[in-house]
Amino acid sequence: MKGAFDDALVVDIADDGVRSVRGMAPGPAGAATIEVGDGVLLSVDFADPSVLCEVELAPDADAEVMDALVGAKRAAAVRGVDAPGRAVRIEGRRPQGAMLASLPVVAPARDLAVVTSLVSLAEDPRRVPLARVANAAEVLVALDKGVRGMANGAAVARRMARVLADAGAVAHGDATWLASNDRTLARRLADLLERVGDDRVDVDLVGLLRSPRSPSGSSRSKVASGGVAPFVEQRPGRVTATMPNGRGAWLRVADSSTMVLHALVPFVEAGTAWRADAVVAPDLAPERVLVAVTHDPLPTAATAVDRVRRAITLGRRAVEQAQVRQFDRAAECWRACAAAWRELGDEARAARAADYAAGRTRPGRPTSLGERINNSIGSSWSPDSH
Repeated sequence: MKGAFDDALVVDIADDGVRSVRGMAPGPAGAATIEVGDGVLLSVDFADPSVLCEVELAPDADAEVMDALVGAKRAAAVRGVDAPGRAVRIEGRRPQGAMLASLPVVAPARDLAVVTSLVSLAEDPRRVPLARVANAAEVLVALDKGVRGMANGAAVARRMARVLADAGAVAHGDATWLASNDRTLARRLADLLERVGDDRVDVDLVGLLRSPRSPSGSSRSKVASGGVAPFVEQRPGRVTATMPNGRGAWLRVADSSTMVLHALVPFVEAGTAWRADAVVAPDLAPERVLVAVTHDPLPTAATAVDRVRRAITLGRRAVEQAQVRQFDRAAECWRACAAAWRELGDEARAARAADYAAGRTRPGRPTSLGERINNSIGSSWSPDSH
């Protein structure tokens, strides 16, 4: 039986019997991880998800899942490693460290890898809620078709249903904006949600996507704040946010490419709602504006973990920009990502990010509908989280 991944592997086993099957180390945008079967955790590279990073196997892991991932012969070799503290190398068609473009990737690996990255996107609370809805729906449609190597599909489907419910509940404003400003994307998402089925989808959300209003001249996004998603409006020289209860909250506005803070203003009562008005440079394009709502306006000292998270976030921002063919903006993010990894002393990831920035290689995965929607509505990246 041929497996989905052909990467060369290094296997070792811990004292508790957990096996670590390592392929390539995660790149500058980190890894996406999902439980694909009982006791089987799969990690793939976020930027190039057809590259296997690691499979973690519990002692009682489902053997058939590992067979599907790396092939029956190599899976048997993995199970044969039973001496803790001794790493064993298992050869593969794609050697460790090989770039994705150097060898073709078989379809099963692509399907499983793409679903893994889509789950990661759907469960990222920093992204636009409607984009998370789209990614969750894409996962559910893929699972309905069947994904080789995904033995844990029912559990993943339940997680995606929760995303549809939770993110969908605060995505009505996004749906209204999308239907009025990008009708093609709105129709595509409505069609996708109808394929998922009424039992798992907010039918009111589908109705909004199919009911365009007059196009708006402002950008629209949702930003989480204490469980409430405020309405955020972006116009040249001004960013305005309105929410039902903004007591003690502040609006932060930053530039997406330089991460420079442009404004920090408190929410004040305005009739029955709370409002924050920020003045920014008139030449700051709306698509470069990054907004966040915070109750801690003063930055805290960044720990090493915070700096790693920021480097990974910059890489993921770059991937998303590249996916929607915003290559100049992607290159800016990759350069910032490379600088962040270099500051951490990780020259390997810094070099990979620099290669992406220079266009010497590009992230190797298809663009999801959720990423197109995230780019159309506006980034949900939060300076406070990183």
